[in-house]
Parts: sequence; C-alpha cells; structure tokens
Amino acid sequence: MTRLDRRERQGVIFEALSQGKIGSQQDVVRILSKAGFRVTQATASRDLEELGAVRGKGDDGRVIYSIPEPGRGLIDDLTLAINESQRLLVIKTPPGAAQLIAGRIDRTKVDGIVGTIAGDDTIFIACAKDASTRGIKERLKGIVAGESVGRSGAKARKRSTR
Repeated sequence: MTRLDRRERQGVIFEALSQGKIGSQQDVVRILSKAGFRVTQATASRDLEELGAVRGKGDDGRVIYSIPEPGRGLIDDLTLAINESQRLLVIKTPPGAAQLIAGRIDRTKVDGIVGTIAGDDTIFIACAKDASTRGIKERLKGIVAGESVGRSGAKARKRSTR
C-alpha cells in the first residue's frame, strides 16, 4: 500500500462520513469495496481513528461515525494551501476534505464572502467586489486554526442573533 492509496482510501471514507453513511467499521469495509479498495476491519478501524472519527447519534437517532465539529488540528491538517487570485480565494485540501471545510466556512458567515464551491480537494471562494481578499484570507486562516472569528476579523466572544 502506498501513501497515495491510503490518502485516496481515507478520502472515500471522509466523504461517506460527511454524508452520515457510516454506522460501523463493516460499513467502511463495504463502502471501500464498492470504491475498489479491499481492506480488513482492522484497516477500517485504523483509518477511522486517523481521520478523528467518533461514534455518536445522528440527527435521526441512529448511531453513526462522524468527525466532530472542526477545530484546531483537524481543519489545520486538512488545509494544504490558501491562494489568492483577484476576487477568488482557492483552498487546496487532501481528497475528500473540501466539502467539510467549505461547510465550516459557510457556517461561519465571514463578511465579504459571496459564496463557496467545493469539489473533492479544492474550494473556490468568491469574494465581494469591495472586499479585501487578503483580509478574508487572514480571517480564513483563523477559522482553519479553530478560532472563532467574527465578521470584522476580530476573535469573537459570543455572536448575537439577528
């Protein structure tokens, strides 16, 4: 097994985790088999542990594996680069991680971000015409590091509801 095989395999697992499709290690073995990977339950267990997956109850009450709300470490490990290109920011991630990170960015509601588009390993972030891409990039670095970053870019204590 090469390192690339492991990353691809874990990308498949990560995608299934983000969709709430894994309730057991046997589910991981089955999903990976459909994707063309032959693994044992022990390998599935190691992959889940390396990804930081934990068992808990889903919204529908059934027990599923999931990755806890991103915080320091997980997102930091999954963000390979943040690059600027005019009114766009481009974030590179390992395979399967882009949608998790884009969801975190969307939920944070950073002022100046018009929207995100996430593929498998790349996120495009459209910035407002009057927004500073460099300022947004710095706020995103705070989110990546697990900080709670308010709309102004300052660390937020508690966000009020509108």
